[in-house]
Amino acid sequence: LVRTPRARALAVAAFVALFATARFAQDWIPSEWLYYRSRYNILESSLGDAFMIRLILLLVGAAGAFAFFALVPRRRTWFSALGTATLVVYLCHGFFVLTPRYNGFLGWADHHFVAALLITTVGAVALAITLATPPVARRLSVLTDPIGALERRALRQAAPVTAEREPELVETRVS
Repeated sequence: LVRTPRARALAVAAFVALFATARFAQDWIPSEWLYYRSRYNILESSLGDAFMIRLILLLVGAAGAFAFFALVPRRRTWFSALGTATLVVYLCHGFFVLTPRYNGFLGWADHHFVAALLITTVGAVALAITLATPPVARRLSVLTDPIGALERRALRQAAPVTAEREPELVETRVS
């Protein structure tokens, strides 16, 4: 259903609406609602209001996910291989995101909205692509998946030994 031309047109409209809503959402709802880490009484909301807010946030997130899937191409492209490193990007991006924050970028960004938006967008895309490139992701996978990295290393080291011994095993079985 998300691969039809109509769905793609609706996806573009959904993204425009989501971006416009996100720009002004701080006026309607505190950003703490987006983190899902606070109890309802801390968010100063009744149980019914809190339920509706969370339900709406989940529906908006689902609409964004469906819009994204409608726009993602099916064919393999140069960045398709980068998708295998999403865990590395997810777990390592915070170190790079918090550095500008601690150095006062947010204060500067409040007064330079357009420039901050461009810098943040270009920086986020560059950071994600850099962290997902195979050489970087391979080195960082030791931090994000230590057991899997050790297993892959053991398999690489064991592969030549197995390949050399296979002919001996075949000859032994035949004779």
